[in-house]
Formats: sequence, structure tokens, C-alpha cells
Amino acid sequence: MDTARESLPVPWDSLSDNRDTPTESEEKLFIVMSILALEHLPAYALTIRRAICAKSNCSKANLQPPKIGASYILGEYVFFPITFPDGLYWLLKVPTSGSLPSFDAYQAEALRSEALVMMMLRRKTTIPVPDVYAFSKTCANSLNHPFILLQGVKGKNVYDVWFDKASRPEVVKTRRIRILNDIAEAMAQLEKFSFDHGGSLMFDENARAQIGQYNLFDDESYLDHQSRPGHVDNLSIHHAIDPISDTKELYTAILDRREEQKMPLNRTLDDGERGLLRMFIDRIPEPDDGRKPFVLHHTHFSVCDFVLSTEGTLQAIINWEAPFSAPRSMGNERHPSWLTRDWDPLMYNWNEEMERGIKPGGLWEDSPSTLKFYRSVYAKFMQIHRFSSLVDQSTLTAKSLICENLFIASRNPANRSNIVEKIFKELMVTVKQDLDCRYIVTKGEGDDDEDKESEEEEGEEENSEDDYDLDYWGAIDAIGEGSLSQRDRDIINDGFDRLMQRAILL
Repeated sequence: MDTARESLPVPWDSLSDNRDTPTESEEKLFIVMSILALEHLPAYALTIRRAICAKSNCSKANLQPPKIGASYILGEYVFFPITFPDGLYWLLKVPTSGSLPSFDAYQAEALRSEALVMMMLRRKTTIPVPDVYAFSKTCANSLNHPFILLQGVKGKNVYDVWFDKASRPEVVKTRRIRILNDIAEAMAQLEKFSFDHGGSLMFDENARAQIGQYNLFDDESYLDHQSRPGHVDNLSIHHAIDPISDTKELYTAILDRREEQKMPLNRTLDDGERGLLRMFIDRIPEPDDGRKPFVLHHTHFSVCDFVLSTEGTLQAIINWEAPFSAPRSMGNERHPSWLTRDWDPLMYNWNEEMERGIKPGGLWEDSPSTLKFYRSVYAKFMQIHRFSSLVDQSTLTAKSLICENLFIASRNPANRSNIVEKIFKELMVTVKQDLDCRYIVTKGEGDDDEDKESEEEEGEEENSEDDYDLDYWGAIDAIGEGSLSQRDRDIINDGFDRLMQRAILL
């Protein structure tokens, strides 16, 4: 599973010959271009198209080889546009590591699974997924490289339509609502693919779906490695995880591995931060409604994974890399990632100037109130489109706001402190509101003289609770030292539970 929120394409034609040191993206492209037998692609694509025409009895007498457009890189893949003379548009998708020793058996099967899951979705759902025409998980093919040959879908990504500054605000709002409705309708259909275990979606020799081992990227170990003298650049550190039956294992897998390996930590505060994170994870509620606990979801679910028309109509959902069976708390009903950015403070760069139309140096962002509004819109659409009518599902989408960011915090050390602190402060607001209400209720109860003394004692106790003020740094310091009182632990746990209960309002 990937936790990266944004990734922008880099075209092959944009590479510069004037720099001594190539960028990481350039290195990936150069490696692919040096191995891939691109000169064979036009003839190969024509052969595949002729075979498709033969099966469908369409005319193939005048078919001509296609032209190959300028390639571009997106994430860990290079894309080559393929255009036939009659306008038919295909894409060749090539993993950047496909010819390297790091492209192991797991990654080869993951590429095969990506192709097969798209084919499965086209057969069993109405989700707009590109058609797959051919694929190979090895270099033993005419292109000398692993690949997926698939239908090309032209259009815009979510970011360009969502932040269209040339159109009137009411027009943009209508398009945004249309985007969320279309995505919710598509994602609800993934309910058809639920499982007893979590892990990578693999396919047997008969193309039947099953759950297999998955590789979890360890951001923290990677950063530790990069900081050491003599490190190897671009090393990927993955941990092989067997299929899981406990939904919490997905959240804690990297934390468990780090502690088992006794990786160097900034003792008290780092232990306290991890301890508080574990407290939150332990209390994540999963639906108890008779459904299987894991469900297929889209691994990335970001602005680059949807192709839209100019008016915001969904044309295709792309980038089904490493298909995964996830806990329902962050499964197919979760929020799209661009709606949860404000709860990941390190990544969220909104400021008041953006509301006045002043172009930022980086990406446009929505305000917290705007994100809150569209989260409520998406949750309502998901409730409309989901297959089950169970009442307690109404907040599953809303709760994913917190669950997704807890997963990011468990994986990414750079994001962790800010996310954990954000959630702690939000739950403490809930705690203090509750204590205030309890104090008011207690003050108004009973006027009998015989109860006056006991009421005064209760009032003093409530006054002390009303002044309760455990701050974030005090909490993680106490957790790290092992001195957090049971009262404080209970209050934090209760506050988190209440925060999840009111997630629909966040």
C-alpha cells in the first residue's frame, strides 16, 4: 500500500542534457529506454489489434502500424502513448524497475495482478476501468521488458478540474459534486470483492482471486539507511507480510517490525509518540455487521488516479497497482485522499491567500471548512451507493478521515508527530466539552439540604475535572516513561472513542 498523496508526470522530452547529475526520474527513464525494445512496439501493437479484430469479426484489412508518442513517468511507471491512424488510443505501461534485479517474483506477480484485477472489474462491475489488451510479467517478450498494454483514456485529472480557476465558483462546485458522486458510485461496487484476510490480491493459474503475501515499504528504515555514510542510493526496503486476519495488523506492521529490530529511537518522546499512536490504533472501530472484515480498495486513491471530462464526469479509474484487500476502516468506502489533507499537517499547505485567488508556489489547497463540506458530500453519496443498507455504516466513510491518517502516521516518521498531535488535540476538545457538560449537569441536580454536602463534594470533584489540561507533550512524555496514570489513559481512550463517534461532523 502506498501513502504518497501526489505524483506529477515527467515527460521524456523534458529531460535536459545540460546537467551533469541526472534526477531520480531521469535515471528511471534512462534505464527503461536503454532496455526496452521500443522499436518493436508499433508492430507488436498492430499484431495485438489484429488479433482482437479477428475475435470480434471486425475489419482488419486496412489496419496500419501506430505512432508512438512522447513518453512520461508517473510514480514507478513509464507510459508510452500509442495512436493508430484511425485515432484509436492505447498506452504501454512499463515498470521502471522491470529490468533491474530489484524486480523480484513478488513485483512480477503484482504486475500480473494489476492487469488481471482490471480485467476482473470490467467483467463484474460497471466501474470505468481501461481495457487490458496484453501484459507480461517478465522480459521474455518481443519488447524485452515487463509491461501492460491497455486502453488509453484521454481527459483531465482531478486536480485540474477541481482547482479550475478559469470557471465560475458555482460551476466548479457543481463539477466537484459530480466528481464525488461518480467516484462513490464506482468505489461502492468494490464491495463485491470482500475477504476473510488482508493482503495482496493475487491470482492463481486459473485467474481466480486469492489473498497472498504483501510487501510493505518501510519509510523509516529507508530514511535510516539513507542517513548512514556509504549508503546505496534508491534502495527500497520492503517487509514481506503474510496475509493478516487481525485488522489492526495492517496499521502496526511497520511499528512491530521496528521494535522487533530494536532500531535506534529518540527514547522517551519517540517511545511516547509511538505509544500514543498505538493507543489510537487499538481503538479503531471496525464494522461488526456480519460482512467479511477485508475488502478490495484502490491503493492510492489520489488526484492522479481518475480521468475526467472537462465537466467532471468520471471517464476512467486508473493506476490499480498492487491491488490490496484492506480493513474496512480504510477500505473501499474511505474518503479520497485529497479530502483528508488537513489532518496531515506536514502535507497541508493551505493559507488565506489561496481563498483570495492568489496563486501558491506549490499546489492549490482547499480550506479546512471547504474540505469538511466535501467530506460530508462524499459520505452522503457513499451511503446512497453502497450495497448494504445497514444503519451503522453511515459513519464508516467519515471515520476513514482519522483511520487513513493513522495509517500514514504508522508508516511515515516525517508525518507521524504532526498527525498524532493533531488527533490528540482534537480529542481533547471533545474531552473538555464533555467535562464542561457534566459539570453543568452536576451543578443543576438536587436542591435538598440533606444532599447539599455531597453535592458540594461532587462539585469540587467536577471543578477539578473542569480544569483538566493534559497537553500533548506531557502525554507522550508520560507514556514514554511509563508513568501515564490510569485516569489519564482512560480519558484519552474515551476522548478518542468520542472523536470517532462524531467523525461525521469533522
